[in-house]
Amino acid sequence: MQAQVQEVVSAVTALNNDPNVETKARADKWLRSFQRTSAAWQISDQILSTAGAAVEVYHFAALTLRTKIMFDFSELPDNTHMGLRDSLMGHIQRFWSLPLIRRSLCIAMTDLAIQMEASWNNPVQYLIEKFYGTPESMECLLDLLTYLPEEIRNDHIVIRVEARWSCRDTLEAAGSIVLNLLRVCCESAQSMETKTKILGVFSRWVAFCNYTAQELVQNPLIALTFEGLTDPNPNPDRQEVSADCVCELLKLTSRFDLYQSIISILIPNVMALKPKLVEAIRTEDDADILLYSRIFCELGEAYIELIVQQPTPEMISIVEILLETTSQSDREIVSMTFRFWSDFVSMLSSSQGVSDVTKQLFSPAISKLLHLLIGHLQFPSDWERMKDDQRDDFYEFRTSVGDLLFDICDSKALGTDLCLDLSLHILGSHLAQYNSTQEWRAMEAALYAVRSISKHVVVGEETRVPQLITVLPQLPAVARLQQTAIVLIGEYSIWLFQRMHLLMPLFPLIISGFSNVSTVGASALALRDICTSCSTAIVPMFPDLLKVFDNSSQFGGKDQDLILEGLMAVVTVMPDNTVQALDHLCTPYMSQLHQLLQNSGQAQQPQVNAPPGSKADSSNDSRLVGHGTVPFQLERLVVVFRHAQRIPDAVMSVGTKYWYVFQGLLEVFQHDKLVMEQTCRCLKHVMRAAKQKFSPLLLPLLTIVARLFQVRPHSSFLYVAEVSVSIFGSDAQYIQILQQLFQTLAFHALSVLQNTENFVTSPEVVSDFFGMTGRYLRSCPSAVFECSLLPNIVQCAILGLPTPHDSSSRSIYRFFEFLLLQTTSKSALPAHKQSSQQIWDTFGANISEGVIRALSTLPEHLIEHIPNFLQLLVQTMGQTAHPWLVNALNTVPTAIFTEKEKREFLEDIFETGPRASLRYRDAMNRLLFKSRQFAVTFRE
Repeated sequence: MQAQVQEVVSAVTALNNDPNVETKARADKWLRSFQRTSAAWQISDQILSTAGAAVEVYHFAALTLRTKIMFDFSELPDNTHMGLRDSLMGHIQRFWSLPLIRRSLCIAMTDLAIQMEASWNNPVQYLIEKFYGTPESMECLLDLLTYLPEEIRNDHIVIRVEARWSCRDTLEAAGSIVLNLLRVCCESAQSMETKTKILGVFSRWVAFCNYTAQELVQNPLIALTFEGLTDPNPNPDRQEVSADCVCELLKLTSRFDLYQSIISILIPNVMALKPKLVEAIRTEDDADILLYSRIFCELGEAYIELIVQQPTPEMISIVEILLETTSQSDREIVSMTFRFWSDFVSMLSSSQGVSDVTKQLFSPAISKLLHLLIGHLQFPSDWERMKDDQRDDFYEFRTSVGDLLFDICDSKALGTDLCLDLSLHILGSHLAQYNSTQEWRAMEAALYAVRSISKHVVVGEETRVPQLITVLPQLPAVARLQQTAIVLIGEYSIWLFQRMHLLMPLFPLIISGFSNVSTVGASALALRDICTSCSTAIVPMFPDLLKVFDNSSQFGGKDQDLILEGLMAVVTVMPDNTVQALDHLCTPYMSQLHQLLQNSGQAQQPQVNAPPGSKADSSNDSRLVGHGTVPFQLERLVVVFRHAQRIPDAVMSVGTKYWYVFQGLLEVFQHDKLVMEQTCRCLKHVMRAAKQKFSPLLLPLLTIVARLFQVRPHSSFLYVAEVSVSIFGSDAQYIQILQQLFQTLAFHALSVLQNTENFVTSPEVVSDFFGMTGRYLRSCPSAVFECSLLPNIVQCAILGLPTPHDSSSRSIYRFFEFLLLQTTSKSALPAHKQSSQQIWDTFGANISEGVIRALSTLPEHLIEHIPNFLQLLVQTMGQTAHPWLVNALNTVPTAIFTEKEKREFLEDIFETGPRASLRYRDAMNRLLFKSRQFAVTFRE
């Protein structure tokens, strides 16, 4: 034992003091491994019992005990639990003067109390009896009582859910004992530090327990709490803890009917803090402004119903204080009020129990709030000197302000007209004075406000919006101001659709934005929105809009995409000339690709030469100037074809014309993963838009895909196959080629995915291969069931069940679900049903075990789709799946899922009675909760 102790000491010393990085790494790895051994219990306890070791060694031993109690408590025999408790008690008393070690030991003790729920009946009373007395032991006791209500919420502690709730009930029942203890401590406490600790415990137990008004109303802790906030010479730590207490008390007492007596104490005491807030604002004490604002925000949120339903002068005063808080320049402080204002306006606009008199009473407050919010939208005067992260913070804040304006205007009677009127007033007054003031920021903020509430402005609004629209062309030529004005035009495109006479004068403003690098993005966005909302009305203007496109080659990819989206919205509703229009949009990108192919030096001339007379045959096209990379051109073409769903004939005509370009890209750049991905994406959208009309190009494309995947297993080839089978899988004349394609792709995909490491290094292949296979099962199942590799595919999918990659995991589970559905599908052929059943008979147990084991590796958001799969498995296979799941659940440690719980789980999910769905849902909720502990148990 002593030799093992010395090993630990040496490793900890190396980790903390050795200058060699590799030595530190080896020590860290050894210590982590040591913590997972059963010997770590006794060795850590012995280290803590031995005098003369370094502080870091004691700290490691304390952390190890805490870790073992959290994760590996099941290693200890029941008859050792009390001994561990007593030993920890001694360690805490021994190290009370070393806060870092004491903290770890105290948390370990609270975790032990949770683990010993069945045998340690009243841990709170026990700890009080053991530690109540000297100042040193009282300090330990207050620490223990601080951590208990925190640790009961710690999901990382491996404990049965019922035991956790039982322990929680035990602790809640002890809440009055804690309150009485704190009352006694409060009366005898002398030092500021002790009072602060008492309040820290108080705030945590108020947050944890549902104390009654009677328990709180006469408690001196309330006075102690506010004493820390009204002290003329405040201690910052005590102030912060006191604020926490007040906030927790306000949250607890939000029910007026249950806490009327304590509310009558809290409100006057909180309102008495108003002078403190006012003084903090006067002296620009940001810390105090933040602290007192937090309290008043919590006051408003807690008693919001009281404010609206009983608007006494005192209640109205709360709203006025929060308006004052909202008026501050510190954006963090202002943001604290947003939740209150959103809930307040929502409640005020409710038709239930809120009179028109009350609404009218608060109307000035809403008006002032809107004025303040629009003011906060203004760009800071020191914008040019701000750093990038500061600018990002402002943009985030501005978005939040816009969202709040949206919420306020959700009640049109309260906010929309008011906001429009206020914005128009700001625009008019500042526009009239602009020549002398050169002030544009207020006008821009007003426009941003109007833009934020656009979805609440009814299409029939005929008074305020027309005034606003007519002002836009008169705005000063300031880039940021024009940027917001142009985007606003797009936001109101639906309203403008019925008023084309107002839209037409705005086009020069939109078009002018393309000549300024600062406003190009705004103009592109507005053009997209206008074309999308007003597509039929814009058709006559299409030739003029093409001029914008023809001059867009220097724009960024995102801006070009927006222009293309807008123009395609018009092209798809054109009565004629759609082929020419689509070709016009594709030609510059196809020409550039053709030129890049020719310049590659690897192209075979017959494959990449443009047809005689093609526009792409000319290298002098003025629109060729632009971003000269293959992926950039392909990304733009993806946008074009993705929005061409309604014109299949035109898509096929253009796709056939430029097939030589696609073919050349596949051949010349087959080594380039990014180019292959973009080329295949483009072809995917061509196929989806052309649909069955793509058939003349199907065989040439699939021939290339099958050949290239054998030497270049890019995942993008797999999703080309997936799209192909989704379109042509039900057509008998293509089944043979699709079957051959599947056999070829499956063989080479399986050669890539031979072990678990491949699932990590090639997630795209995993996702697209099983996505393709799932699509084949739905659209061309014969290709899968007649494939000799199907058992290998299933084994490969089992291997990938624990893969913690989003799309990979989903595609594997979806594949198994489609395979399950084939056993009962009415449309499935008998031979296919039989083949599917044979697969499940052979691999069902392995699949079930893999799914359950995946609970320990998958992130929480992926674990959530496992219940759907298990439900389908049980519904489809019935009692056949029972032994599979029995064996699978045996892999879960009984410390997490007891044998009784496993039996109950199986009974619930196989229930077939009237409450089957409810019992299944409850069972799955229990399993998902267990999964988090399952993952912790198998931690690295």
